Amino acid sequence: MCEEGGSEGNSSTKERKVVAVAHCILNQSTRWWFKGETSSLSSGMVKEVVDHLSSLGIGVLQMPCPEFGFYGNPRPSMTKDDYEKASGFKAHCRRVAKGFCNDLEDIKRLGRKPRVKILGIVGVEHSPSCAVEETPRKTNKGTVYRKERGIFMEELEREVRKRDLGIPLIGVNIHSPKDELLRMIKFFKE
Repeated sequence: MCEEGGSEGNSSTKERKVVAVAHCILNQSTRWWFKGETSSLSSGMVKEVVDHLSSLGIGVLQMPCPEFGFYGNPRPSMTKDDYEKASGFKAHCRRVAKGFCNDLEDIKRLGRKPRVKILGIVGVEHSPSCAVEETPRKTNKGTVYRKERGIFMEELEREVRKRDLGIPLIGVNIHSPKDELLRMIKFFKE
């Protein structure tokens, strides 16, 4: 055990930085796949994102996956329109967002020495649930990506604002994570 005045004792009072990340960044096995399919995007974690956060000394909090929690796997690829039509899905996302915000409040309240600072919430672009900037929509010409939040991110953002937590959202495209790292570096260093 360290003495209170020693150098290790002082480092224990430093601020610890964390971000909340979409579940599939740390566990891609919850991503959708069709029955009988094995997808390379359905295993492991998004290493580039995890390594980058680790290199900055930033810890991670894994958010629940609202889609997996509602449908499990296998499940087909769905758009935001499909999930909006799914009976009970939006209410499910609202419950999950409220529960996760309870966790965020606890982390902020209980993280005193060292103080825990939540830098942001990282969503996954092109997700009907966890997109921050681009989510899939159905059109008569097929699927397009519209500038809007996914259903879960809408509910999570609403709950974060309601509780005045002041936690910003950022989305990453897990299909090209290396391209996202420069944007993440700037976002988390500010």
